[in-house]
Amino acid sequence: HNIKFKKVWFYAMLYSPVILYRCLVYKSYKKETYCFNFKGFCKSYGMYKEASKMLKIINPKFVIVSNYQSYTSRSFYKAAKELGIKTVFLQHATAVECDPQLDFDYAFLDGIEAYEKLTARKKSLSKIFLSGNPRFDFFPVISNVKEDFILGIAINILDDEKFVKNFILECKNEIPELQIVLRPHPTTNLQYWKKKCEDWGCLFSNSSTENPFEFITRCSFFIAGDSSFHLDVAIADKLSFYYNFTSQKSLDLYSYIKNNLIIDISYDAFKYLKTIKKEDEKYKNSRTKYYVANYETQFWQKSAYLIAKTLIK
Repeated sequence: HNIKFKKVWFYAMLYSPVILYRCLVYKSYKKETYCFNFKGFCKSYGMYKEASKMLKIINPKFVIVSNYQSYTSRSFYKAAKELGIKTVFLQHATAVECDPQLDFDYAFLDGIEAYEKLTARKKSLSKIFLSGNPRFDFFPVISNVKEDFILGIAINILDDEKFVKNFILECKNEIPELQIVLRPHPTTNLQYWKKKCEDWGCLFSNSSTENPFEFITRCSFFIAGDSSFHLDVAIADKLSFYYNFTSQKSLDLYSYIKNNLIIDISYDAFKYLKTIKKEDEKYKNSRTKYYVANYETQFWQKSAYLIAKTLIK
């Protein structure tokens, strides 16, 4: 809350010629990256200077970040390293194979899947613990199966509106008794999607006020594309399916399909959905523990406690 954003922007403008130069001289992927996120690269200079100043005043024992790709997190990480402050990484979401090398003093990962993925191509420089994730600590108790049969659809910026619309309208036509709730990612234009839900005759989940676990509680089963939301559903012992809402080939970013956490129903969705019964609402997924180490152990929903105790000791 004490970050002076005017100073961040001052240094961003001061160093912008450096980033502009890189946009001009770099090639291929690097060039695209710098051009696509020009402002973020510029602001990293100002955020780094602010982080250095703040950490010198606070002098903390640890700097903990949960996203090591944003310019804010990287700036605080770099400042902490240079000031000799211990750095800690808490996994933000399911890991992907192109994630950066683990180079924190300590890294707390969700489970074996993340460990294997993050150490397969790059040697880890961190002391690694498999702790589960604190975001699962406050998962509500799932109530009994409701009378209504409700399909929850979670979408994000990777998904194409045309494909989402066509799927919902065809679903209402093929399975008219099925209620549909659409949940756009909080980084999207929620008011826009709320209006679309009204146009398409489906319910709307406001992701800025309804957390994902509340959404999961009120729906029977789920469909999403490339989204870590599938793991949230598995944690809740419910069914989730992959559907490709794009014209591109399925990315399977998180390897959920590859690792048999979910199945892809993009090509025969309605044939498959018609076979689902109310009894299928409670579903125990045997692959969940591969992703979340403390699932169904004595430390289930105590991940924050486990991490804190480990750091203290």
